[in-house]
Amino acid sequence: MEASEIQRYYEQLDKSELEIERLLTKLTNSTSVFENQQLSQEIRDKFRLFSKAIESIKLISDEQDKEEDRRSLLNKLERHEEHHKQLQVAIRKTILAAKQNIEKQTRLEREYLLKDAHKAIELRKRNMRNNDGMLRTASDITDSLRRTTQLMSQEIERSAYSAKVLDDSSKMLRSTHNEYRGFHSVMRASKQLITKLEQSDWTDRFLILFGLLVFMLVVLYILKKRLWIPGLGLGMSGLNWGWSRMYSAFSNPDTLSQVKEAVAATTTLMNETPLLQATASTVVAVTSLGSA
Repeated sequence: MEASEIQRYYEQLDKSELEIERLLTKLTNSTSVFENQQLSQEIRDKFRLFSKAIESIKLISDEQDKEEDRRSLLNKLERHEEHHKQLQVAIRKTILAAKQNIEKQTRLEREYLLKDAHKAIELRKRNMRNNDGMLRTASDITDSLRRTTQLMSQEIERSAYSAKVLDDSSKMLRSTHNEYRGFHSVMRASKQLITKLEQSDWTDRFLILFGLLVFMLVVLYILKKRLWIPGLGLGMSGLNWGWSRMYSAFSNPDTLSQVKEAVAATTTLMNETPLLQATASTVVAVTSLGSA
């Protein structure tokens, strides 16, 4: 059921409350038996419409799918039910008072016809005092109903403010959840990137150490061949054997082509590092010397 239909029922409740209060005030001031009966019947009809609207809203609340919507309707309806009880008591009191007033007035008028003028004047004065008391009673009832209406309006405003605060809190929670999901994705991508950088760092260290080792071997080999230093021959005897093994391996065309391919691949991968470029050039020179 649409919200417009629910709002229509609540408007009907407010309208019925105002109509009943107006009729009660009018009934209090009534002095005619026919008018008394007509107003009493009209009040009963308005009160039945008021009760029917409350029952319709209760049925609508039972048809709600969400428990939160059902509770919201019942909480809002609770104030009208309280006012319903107050109106019911006020209607009974007012109708009974009006009926007693009519009966008393009729009896007094009957006695007035049977008594002399002096007693009739006294009875009329008493009747006027009774009317003043009834007017004060009706005024008190009207003031009480007016205060009840003001309290209901304040409760409605507080309920609307609470609903707005809850809606804003829900939006903030949804926004925070979306931001958290975005941070989680960024952290996961950062972790993967850091892992790749660590792997690349270890690879670079290994290649640099390997290049330095090859470079030192080449320098020692050149010093052995080009210069004569006392005692260097004994120190290079073991290195000579290893170098001869490496030279014999480089003399093989298949091995030489594999080394060239490896050096070319290393040069391509590390062309951004000047030290590795120099190492790769040295290895190429050694391989060319071995092939010559």
